Amino acid sequence: MTCLGSLCGIIDVPLKDHSTLGHLVRLETFIKNAFVRKKQVLAVFFDLEKAYDTSWRYGILKDLFDLDFRGKLPIFISNFLKDRYFKVKTENMCVPQGSILSPILFNLKINNIINSVSKHVNASLFIDDFAIYVEGRHLQHLERTIQLCINNVQKWVSESGFKFSVSKTTCVHFHRQRIYTEPALHLDGQPIPVKGEAKFLGVIFLPKTA
Repeated sequence: MTCLGSLCGIIDVPLKDHSTLGHLVRLETFIKNAFVRKKQVLAVFFDLEKAYDTSWRYGILKDLFDLDFRGKLPIFISNFLKDRYFKVKTENMCVPQGSILSPILFNLKINNIINSVSKHVNASLFIDDFAIYVEGRHLQHLERTIQLCINNVQKWVSESGFKFSVSKTTCVHFHRQRIYTEPALHLDGQPIPVKGEAKFLGVIFLPKTA
């Protein structure tokens, strides 16, 4: 399925619902409006390595405490997370699989990644699908802006026990430039692959499609 044109008739979907459709419409509309203003968009689509397996137990409990959860609920969740082992993982680095509570705890932890996004950069997060994007007229400015944001996001991820897959994280340059210059971005000291398309929430976004 190809985006940028396929969702034109449904851009009035309310974004407050936080559905996958809302995120897709938001990104598509952002790119379309940038093209109308003769601007470019630089986007990075991140891939979290084994997101559930690397969820940090202590971090989840700390987030509950910061949200003023007290009493029996944090104790119950602490007991729920105790003594969970995988053969290739250590004790404190997993969220139990197959439980209704696990997605809730994962969302609680991952949602704070938005706080690491720079104020001049847009972001979309749905479960573990995470993207950041920015618009502008000059590629060098876009590179500097989004690279600073990548650095902040990487810092948060490292401190929170998660890890990005650099090889599966992709950069897409949405533009209508006659002379093309490939952007150069880095994640954890490694170059981010620049692709001719990006699949986000099951929909393919193409760089020059209007």
